[in-house]
Amino acid sequence: LDLLNLSAGYVFLHDVRGRLLLVNPAAAQALGMPAMALVGRSLADFQPRRSRQDFDAYLTRLRRNGQDEGVLLMRAADGSHRHWRYSSRLTTPTDGRAHVVGNAVDVTAQVRETRELHEQSVRDALTGSYNRRKLEAFESAQRDAGWGVVNIDLDHFKQVNDRQGHDQGDQVLIE
Repeated sequence: LDLLNLSAGYVFLHDVRGRLLLVNPAAAQALGMPAMALVGRSLADFQPRRSRQDFDAYLTRLRRNGQDEGVLLMRAADGSHRHWRYSSRLTTPTDGRAHVVGNAVDVTAQVRETRELHEQSVRDALTGSYNRRKLEAFESAQRDAGWGVVNIDLDHFKQVNDRQGHDQGDQVLIE
């Protein structure tokens, strides 16, 4: 019991429908409610509406495979959204009442960083315009639709950089 209470990771038990049976203090704090107030509530109550189908798919995978791992978007009582990387396992004790043992950690910062890195990989750092990588993905998605690209070349742009400096040249590109 001390291990459960002292763990910084989120530890929870829920039934096969997602109704919480037990949460440790870290999980209760992350959800923004006392542990006892969480017992009997569905974990789906802490999912943004747009992510409820993800939770249903999670329960389906648990019933089918007996275990599941992944990331779920959770909504705390204060309305903030956090990404939990979880690992859950379906357990059937001798009394036959199946339940799920799960643990999770908050990976919101990593998810945000991954999105930012992806965005940086498809946008020009100076102008914010999409680059060739985004164009290639767009082209793949638009195979059946007509589309075009406008390419702009600034004649004698090197002279702006040479005469007025690279900072001014950057400003011209941004404008």
